[in-house]
Amino acid sequence: MKRAILILGCAALAVFAAWLVWFVGVLFELEYPYTLTLMHVRHAVSVGGKPFSEILKADGATWASRYHWHTCSYCADAFGEHKNLTLVRLSSPYESMSYYFAYCRPTHVLVPLMERTAERFPSLMPTGDELRPLGELDGTGRTSSFGEGELKLPKNWYRKATGAEPNA
Repeated sequence: MKRAILILGCAALAVFAAWLVWFVGVLFELEYPYTLTLMHVRHAVSVGGKPFSEILKADGATWASRYHWHTCSYCADAFGEHKNLTLVRLSSPYESMSYYFAYCRPTHVLVPLMERTAERFPSLMPTGDELRPLGELDGTGRTSSFGEGELKLPKNWYRKATGAEPNA
């Protein structure tokens, strides 16, 4: 009986310690609480199903395998609450610019989150869709910007990814 209580106490302490480490990471806007999401982003695909790694290789730049995905609680706050979506940033050691994307967790689809990103990676844009301001899509009317530009998403894709109904 004492052994069972000791084991439960140790398990509870371990769970609390894990939660505390996670909480500190979120509180100080660190990247590590999002490690699992970032691991999945590396295997993201376009709306058409083409792996992003192939799109990156076809880009013509010298990305090689030296690029970095990033997201944190600051990124999440700046992006806002959008069902199924996470803001992720891609940066390369060879460029001074970053590229911003929306990552759909259930489908592992990656789409541009800014005009500059859509221009750099046009194959990530859904066919026949257009980028619209995030505030227009989520109904808040806010102008959302982050880093180097205004946050915009493909209109039809956003409605499908979040389950939102089109405006009447």
